[in-house]
Amino acid sequence: MAIRYADGVEAGVTEDLVCSLETPDEAPDLTDAERAALRFADLMASDHLSISDATIEDLRVHYSEPEIVELGMHIGLYVGYGRLSMAWDMVDELPDRFHEREGTITPWGSDATVVGGRR
Repeated sequence: MAIRYADGVEAGVTEDLVCSLETPDEAPDLTDAERAALRFADLMASDHLSISDATIEDLRVHYSEPEIVELGMHIGLYVGYGRLSMAWDMVDELPDRFHEREGTITPWGSDATVVGGRR
């Protein structure tokens, strides 16, 4: 489900930046700290049981303990919300193509929809 929020677009979040998150280790405009955080986030979302001491040590190179806890809490919140919203089929106010259930749903792609904005 490729949704972009107007506030992010206005802040400079481009489609190229979002697509670079699919392969963060190859993205030229990410810092080593951002790459470590994205590796952790990817594991939290897709294979949380494989998070090892080495994964956490990789984070400690760039972040303090409180920052790692905060990062983990944010990831847990957003991954959980994403799963819950799909389980509850919360697509009523989205374009019709979001009501379909065929194919792989990913956050990147040329069919992104911008929603929200300042009121």
